[in-house]
Amino acid sequence: MTAEELTPEARKRSPLSKACWVGAGALVLFVGGMLAYGIAVPIEGKLYCTQDTGPSGGGLLARARRAIASRGIRFNALPSFDAAPSPDGTRWVWSAQEWGDPWVTSAEIRMGAVNGRGAISLSAAAGLSGINCHPRWSPDGKMIAFRHVDVSRAKQRAPCRAGFQLWVMDVDGSNVRQIRPEDIPDASLATWSTPVLDWSPDGSRLLAYAGRMDKDGHAFTTDLSGSEVRLLPEVGIDAVYSPDGTRIASSVQEKGTADGQPGVWRRLVITDADGRSPRIVVEQFLPDAGMTSQFPKPEDASYDPHYDWQMNARYWAGPRHPQWSPSGDMIAFLGALPFDPAGGVGEQVDLWLVDLDDGSLLNVTDDDVWQTALRWCK
Repeated sequence: MTAEELTPEARKRSPLSKACWVGAGALVLFVGGMLAYGIAVPIEGKLYCTQDTGPSGGGLLARARRAIASRGIRFNALPSFDAAPSPDGTRWVWSAQEWGDPWVTSAEIRMGAVNGRGAISLSAAAGLSGINCHPRWSPDGKMIAFRHVDVSRAKQRAPCRAGFQLWVMDVDGSNVRQIRPEDIPDASLATWSTPVLDWSPDGSRLLAYAGRMDKDGHAFTTDLSGSEVRLLPEVGIDAVYSPDGTRIASSVQEKGTADGQPGVWRRLVITDADGRSPRIVVEQFLPDAGMTSQFPKPEDASYDPHYDWQMNARYWAGPRHPQWSPSGDMIAFLGALPFDPAGGVGEQVDLWLVDLDDGSLLNVTDDDVWQTALRWCK
């Protein structure tokens, strides 16, 4: 299903100019209708979504709709954009960043409850300084995989994407070591690497991505020694295994044309576990001609004159950041579908669900608040 086939819902507006009893009645009818609507879309397990504050928050009724239609989804519940739940769902790991002027000076990996309580520093226990991000539990809950880079290599606006060194440690911070994939020469100094890595369900391999998504990037898997590397040419960024380990979902970017216009296709793609037999689940086309509005404002350009703002828009417009449901029959993802190049990218990014049986799509949030991260767990 393409983004062009989607019909945006008419936004409901709060009747503030009417009497309070009329507004209350409308709200009751609205919530009742959305409750019936939400029952048809059951949320399996727990789906957590982190949001940046938007200019209006979507309005009172939009918030009511989101709360009802997406029950089972906990908004603003993640302690960090890269937080990950333990296999039993009792603990979380995440990175906590310290900012200088204007760069991140350190980022430590912490473990604790989803609300951040009782947190301990695993990177401190491991004796690691620098930038430590994107921790992921092994399926048996005994190890943590993460990414590490020295501060000197991370001086950019997105420090957790600045370097690409794969590390693992035991869950108490002991036995920390770097994994050095022998066949990935740029794995230690990737200029733009995706914020996601994943374990195979049997715990024997790591799935990751090195390089830029718009050129010369490559997904790969490696064993824990780094000596057995397999390239996955059909797999893109944000790659994650299905719960049974037979498939991989990822976000793919590919240059192409539509109606004679050059641009970029953004796709949510599922492959077999070996990276073959790609299947497009969701896609949208972003024409080059429409991206000129994504040039930065003067104050943004002066803050970081080398930042590629059009690439940033294509990156977030999505679909991206897929997360499988525990049963593997649905995928949650982030994206602006369809993306309006005349508007800001952040206000258009929503949380979506796609049913893998019939390809149907549901916009869960449908507001002007930027959805920035999500996690689906049992």
